[in-house]
Amino acid sequence: MSQYPISQYPINQYPNSGSLFERVAEGRQPNRTGNMTLGEDLCDYIHQEYRAGRDVILDISAWDKTSAKGLAFISLSIKKPYVKEGAKDAPKKVEDLESDIPF
Repeated sequence: MSQYPISQYPINQYPNSGSLFERVAEGRQPNRTGNMTLGEDLCDYIHQEYRAGRDVILDISAWDKTSAKGLAFISLSIKKPYVKEGAKDAPKKVEDLESDIPF
């Protein structure tokens, strides 16, 4: 059972952000739970990667924070992976490489 009811979790005010709160965990239950809001841009990216047959990799950042009610939580931000300018596209799948072999 969660230490704080889901209704006490703050609503994410920004796209591509989330939060994790501590909870009383028993056995193999998670010791933190929360939620994340994905913006349209990130949903489009995930869909494009999926349609291309690639695993979806995302960058996640986290900060320890305290809510206005005094609850400790972890604030999350998620975004597309950083790609250095001029870097090659994502690695090809094996099936794609086979079509490049001339024999």
